[in-house]
Amino acid sequence: MAVLALGVAGCSDAGDRGDGQAAATQAPSSVPAVPPGPPVCDPPSPVRASSFSSGLPEVQGTGRGAQLWGMVMMRHPYPPFPVGDTAEEEVKIVWRMTGKGPLRMALTGPDGKARRLAWGPESHSGSTYERPGDEWGTGFRFTEPGCWHLRATRDDVAADVWLKAG
Repeated sequence: MAVLALGVAGCSDAGDRGDGQAAATQAPSSVPAVPPGPPVCDPPSPVRASSFSSGLPEVQGTGRGAQLWGMVMMRHPYPPFPVGDTAEEEVKIVWRMTGKGPLRMALTGPDGKARRLAWGPESHSGSTYERPGDEWGTGFRFTEPGCWHLRATRDDVAADVWLKAG
């Protein structure tokens, strides 16, 4: 797959990427908990070329009362997700998720510990990414190889994505 562009028509990349926003957020009590540990990286969540004009890879989450779709933007070809802690190793994912309320995103590393997002979630007012739900952008740095768990929640729904890095 060719090296991917970092921009998408209509997708805002504004905001402070170094805001240090905590990734671990408290999920609403009505959202079912996910068992601890490296749960489902065998297999990881499917990442495939999207049918949209961008041709960027797309990941589908496993929803609990919600649909979750993510358009993946990174400088390196997929697979795998790049491992590193420098700015050029950042992976941007534009999410579309059904439900109500703000998006909360939690990131858990291969060691089972909560990690910080590089930035976001940032609400997007619109784009050409046509999947159900509202849209946000997030940035991630996968700092070690292995299975990474991304958990998205809104008011009373949740969805999970497991990605292999390295």
